[in-house]
Amino acid sequence: MTRQTVRSARLVSVCLLGKKAIRVRQNRIRTEFALAVIRAMQAADWPPIDAIVFPGGYLRAKGFIGHQTHRERCWALANEGFWSGLKDVSKALERHSKGAVLAMGCDSAAPNSVEIGDQCCLALTAGKLVGLARKIFPAPLDTVGDYLPIVPALPDYSSRYRFVGLPNGQQAMLAACYDLFGLSEDRPKPGARSRHIRALWDDGRYFDGHQARRTREQAVSAWRGLLVAQRPRLALCAIHGFKRPGLDGFWQRHGIATASAALKGGLVVGAAHFAANLPKPEASTLASVRVPAWHIEAGLNRQARRLTPVDAFELHHAGLSALVRLFER
Repeated sequence: MTRQTVRSARLVSVCLLGKKAIRVRQNRIRTEFALAVIRAMQAADWPPIDAIVFPGGYLRAKGFIGHQTHRERCWALANEGFWSGLKDVSKALERHSKGAVLAMGCDSAAPNSVEIGDQCCLALTAGKLVGLARKIFPAPLDTVGDYLPIVPALPDYSSRYRFVGLPNGQQAMLAACYDLFGLSEDRPKPGARSRHIRALWDDGRYFDGHQARRTREQAVSAWRGLLVAQRPRLALCAIHGFKRPGLDGFWQRHGIATASAALKGGLVVGAAHFAANLPKPEASTLASVRVPAWHIEAGLNRQARRLTPVDAFELHHAGLSALVRLFER
């Protein structure tokens, strides 16, 4: 019997100068810029890739989808003003790299006075939606303080739609920002990331306080079961952003590198906005691979374990700028 081999994965990240989109009118220029990125990859004569990831909040949706079924979410997204342009970007990517995944962050406005809007990572292949991950692991400040909290939906902890197949034969997990930290929560005793889930929504009801703690146990248990069933080997993370390069060390050590360790050394690549200036190609890479399992137990002694890109270029188009980097395992 011949042993089946899997080709090394080629993943591309697009880090954008500036901040996340906060208005719907920003979508048009951003989809046009994404199309320019694909054309620039072609001009650079890069080999076919498996996926490209853009930052969290790269697009802004008009409608809130957090309380909908997957089918309803797909319908709602297909009726967003940016959808036609996003399909064009995905089809252009398909012409360059057959079967490649376009992953991109998309946020929405708050639906009410109870919770903040959606934070999602969308995935398209050949113009069709193939994956959707809504945030399920809030950041430390997402559920405390004077701001509206993020309220994850219970069904999203068992959603197979946050996993996508890549052309090289591997399975990748989509992460909406801090969801990447949830990979290390696949433990018998859930840690700090799970404790930040202080409220949940399910089937028309909000749960907080003692009820939320009980529902949280159900959610994290479903999450652990989902990871076991799907067995992802890579991760694509749409990160919202940093003020400047160099302030991403916590994310690199405890998010990116730790996720690689949790994926048995798998390739993890993130993309983010950088408000002040773009990093150098070899700095703030937000990428790791072959991180050993003991990295998870190292705690505060975790190292950055940055992966250096094999190629990179800056793109300046229509008033936007980005650093585009190619990573290969």
